[in-house]
Amino acid sequence: MIRSTLPSDPPRAALPPIDIGAWTIRLRDAAVLQVGPDLPGLTQQLLRQPALLVLLSGEIRLERGADSSRMGSGIVYLCPPESTFALAADGDSRGSAALLRIELHEPDAAVPGQLRPVDAATVAAAMPREVRLPAAAQLQDRCRAICAGFGGERPLGRLRAQADALQLLLEALEESDPAADEPLEPVRAYMEEHMREPLSLELLAELAGCSPKHFAARFKKAYGSTPHEHLTQLRLAKAKQLMLRSESRLKDVAHAVGYEDEFYFSRLFKKAHGVSPTRYMEQRRQRIAAYGNASALGYLLPLGALPHAAPMHPKWMRYYLERWGTDVPQHLSYGLTEPQVQEDLEQLERLQPELTVCSCELEEDVLRRLAAIGPIARLPEEQPDSWRGGLADIGRRLGLEAEAERWTAAFDRRIMAARSAIEGGPAPSVLLARVLKGRLYPHGSEGLMDFVHRELGVRRPAASWEHRDGGTPLPLERLRDSDIDQIWLLVCQESETLEHWGRFSQSPDWLGLPAVRSGGLRMLASSPWREYSPIALDRIREETLALLGRQT
Repeated sequence: MIRSTLPSDPPRAALPPIDIGAWTIRLRDAAVLQVGPDLPGLTQQLLRQPALLVLLSGEIRLERGADSSRMGSGIVYLCPPESTFALAADGDSRGSAALLRIELHEPDAAVPGQLRPVDAATVAAAMPREVRLPAAAQLQDRCRAICAGFGGERPLGRLRAQADALQLLLEALEESDPAADEPLEPVRAYMEEHMREPLSLELLAELAGCSPKHFAARFKKAYGSTPHEHLTQLRLAKAKQLMLRSESRLKDVAHAVGYEDEFYFSRLFKKAHGVSPTRYMEQRRQRIAAYGNASALGYLLPLGALPHAAPMHPKWMRYYLERWGTDVPQHLSYGLTEPQVQEDLEQLERLQPELTVCSCELEEDVLRRLAAIGPIARLPEEQPDSWRGGLADIGRRLGLEAEAERWTAAFDRRIMAARSAIEGGPAPSVLLARVLKGRLYPHGSEGLMDFVHRELGVRRPAASWEHRDGGTPLPLERLRDSDIDQIWLLVCQESETLEHWGRFSQSPDWLGLPAVRSGGLRMLASSPWREYSPIALDRIREETLALLGRQT
């Protein structure tokens, strides 16, 4: 799934009173979108008009800007104009969602009698991000009827779709109450401050001023977890921070976060994180830092080495943030502007890491400053198989040679199984490309291309061999070559590229390409396809199998 560089919501400046009653509303488009593990998904879309999204079937993950969540049944998700969204399967089966694009106009005060589009900030201020409506099954049927009517030939059917879409939007606006969950925030803050105390549902409900049953329902709706689940998450996250202290004892940690029984705490911790507290503390004895990009983490994690400091970003490093974000106490910057570099180096100076794993592409001045803090290990250049030497070297530096050998051997077995699955069926020839600012380029370093085509056995067309420089545009006419069965495309996530791609992807030149016309287009996400590390390559192996419809 491709992520956007745009914010999840347009900035909200002070706005004059909003007169929704003066708006003119029209359904511009209605469609049922299909996603699944065997489908490319809907990559980041830049919205020019507001949109409503409703889950119809299956399990789907919705991304809006930097936010990502599983879509819930009976919920209307509203996206303002000038924002982005993406859909992808969140399970082993296909899912579907209704997408309703809405046009909103208001009287133009400067030109009497004329209408103008309602600006993005006003729409964002007036519309809730999501609203739960009663009768989920009925909501799904209504959305299916809107999509069918809008795309039908009967004029009355299309008119009915307009009326039903308007009614759905009105219900969502009426059902939403932005102030409804405000009393919950002080309660959540209280839970964080008093997590070591026995916090009963009755006590929390009393603080919120409602009955326990009503409080539990409101809390789950607002935060996606029950009060008990949220309290457990707070306690375990705090426990992980306390375990970083060299003098930590398991019994003391358990008591500090509200668990009198250390054995119950251990079982709870292992169930949540897959390792016992004792093993977790053993992994954290060495002070390690990852610096510069996601790849540094992708080399450390196969060794079981969790860094004390690492770059984290909710958009560009979501994979690592969701899985290990709470395990990394110091989050460094993802970008490398001078203020960010200075702030990160000051953090590392205070940490005094025993080893800092960093990108090979850092400027010499930054490398000197890192080396002045402590030992550094530079990642290898992205050449064929270079990750193997890089992982072995970091393993040796950390005294984890055996872990590096075990992970590499297991990965080689997974590669062999994947290659056998790929060679065991029809083998399409695949061109990897990317779009940047209106131009097509070959995608992938020499290391990534070697992994996909040589190690995994994906057939490589002539155009990919002849145009290997990632900085030189790829002529569009080469995409018409007869030996290109599929195009795997990465659209760079900045606004100029997204806007151009939105137009170009609907042009006759693009739609007329043989691979596109035959359904051979597959969309790639920046993560993992712009990263070269053991973790990223393992994810690319999995995604390659899914894109080709293979199983091991």
